[in-house]
Amino acid sequence: MLLITNSQKVKYFPLKFHLKQNYPNPFKGRTTINYHLPYKTKIRLIVIDFNGKIVEKLVSEEHNAGMYEVEFNSENLPEGIYFYQLIADHHFETKKMILVK
Repeated sequence: MLLITNSQKVKYFPLKFHLKQNYPNPFKGRTTINYHLPYKTKIRLIVIDFNGKIVEKLVSEEHNAGMYEVEFNSENLPEGIYFYQLIADHHFETKKMILVK
């Protein structure tokens, strides 16, 4: 991670794409997903079920370099194992999360 400072602000710029593990995990109702982008790019962050069906599109837009956080609300989904994916340029990363009721 690259640290840039001036007299008023401190900014951290990731050096690579990174999708962090959601928290809490397992979760009830809501969970938080963090991801890092090293440069400005269009991204997609989606949630898929165990069968590979997209159940939620969390983000589908261009973002500047930086660290981001998204809250996922699963109130309409049944208990089970889900996956979330970050897709950006040539980067593709998937993590597993467990929803309990």
